Amino acid sequence: MPAGVGTVSNVMLMGLSGARAPSIRRAQLVMAANRPRIGYVERQVRRELIAAGHALTTRQLAERIYRTTPLENWHLGNVRRSAPKFAVRVRRIRRRGLPILWAADTETEGLSRK
Repeated sequence: MPAGVGTVSNVMLMGLSGARAPSIRRAQLVMAANRPRIGYVERQVRRELIAAGHALTTRQLAERIYRTTPLENWHLGNVRRSAPKFAVRVRRIRRRGLPILWAADTETEGLSRK
């Protein structure tokens, strides 16, 4: 019998128990996160840009979406990460922090992504 065939450790690996189970579960969670779906922040970015009718900065979008003061860095990060799905970068404004100016993407305005 070749070495390693039919041993207890190989049987446990095939059954996804033991040391490999957490890494397999993590991989499944990553795959679930990559599914194309519209999250809350993405939906709100799209709604706020359409409702405003003009371009908005990242901070203005975050203030309209979260409606809390003071805004945390992760609020801005979530908006910055979600905005490209339904918005285009118009330009960066030359002031402190170089904020990004976002405008509604006319090509994706009417699309519903499931």
